[in-house]
Amino acid sequence: MNRISETIKQLFPDDFNEIMPSKRPWWQKLDLDALMSGWGLKLLVLGVAVFLLAGIYYWNRIIDLETNVITEGHQVDVSLQLRKDLFINLAKTVLDYAHHEREMFQYVVDQRGGGKGGVDQEKLAAFIKQNNITDISKIPADKLGGVLRNFNALAENYPQLRLNENFQTLMKALIDINAKITERRVTYNSNNNIYQTYIQQFPAGLYAFLFFQKKLPYIEVDSDVNSANRVAY
Repeated sequence: MNRISETIKQLFPDDFNEIMPSKRPWWQKLDLDALMSGWGLKLLVLGVAVFLLAGIYYWNRIIDLETNVITEGHQVDVSLQLRKDLFINLAKTVLDYAHHEREMFQYVVDQRGGGKGGVDQEKLAAFIKQNNITDISKIPADKLGGVLRNFNALAENYPQLRLNENFQTLMKALIDINAKITERRVTYNSNNNIYQTYIQQFPAGLYAFLFFQKKLPYIEVDSDVNSANRVAY
C-alpha cells in the first residue's frame, strides 16, 4: 500500500495532496495576511511598544542600582587611600620619635658615659624594623587592616610616644576612618545585595540578561579594622 501511495504521489502530486493532505507545522498554518491587518497588526505593535517601554524602565532601574554599588565601592577605595596616608604620616611621627630617642641616647652617652636608655632605643629600632613601619607606603591600601594594632602596641611600650600630640591626633583620625571604612563596606554589600537580587527576579532578570548585566563582587569586612576600633585613645 505504501509503495502504491508513493507511486501515485510521484505521478499525480497535486491530486494526491488533495486526497491525502500532508501535515504541516503550526507556524505554516498561520494566516499572515490576517495577522498583518486589523487587530493582529494592532496587537503586534502594542506588544512591541510594551516590551520597549518595559525595557526602558528596567534599564534605568538596573543602571541606577548598579551605579549605587559602583559609587559606594569607589568611596571605599577613597577611604582606604586616606587611611594609608594617615598611616604614612603616623609612621613618620614614629620615625621622628625614634630619631629623637637616638639623639637623646647619644647625649646621655656623651654626658654620662652610658645609660640604660640605650636598651629602649634598640628595642624601638627593632620594633620599627620588625613591623615594616618604614615600608608602609609600599603596602597596598587594602592590606593595612592590622597595622594599627602594631602602633597600639608601640604606644603601650613607649608612653612618651603615646603622649605625643601629633601621634594622638593621627591615631584618633585612623580610628575614625577605620569606622567609616567598615560602614562603607557594609553599605556597599547592602546595595550590592539589592542589585543582585533585582537582576535575578522576573521579569527584571530577563532584561538584565538581554542587557548583559553581570554580578558585582562583595567586599569582605576587615576583622582587623573592627578590632582596631575597640582601642580607645
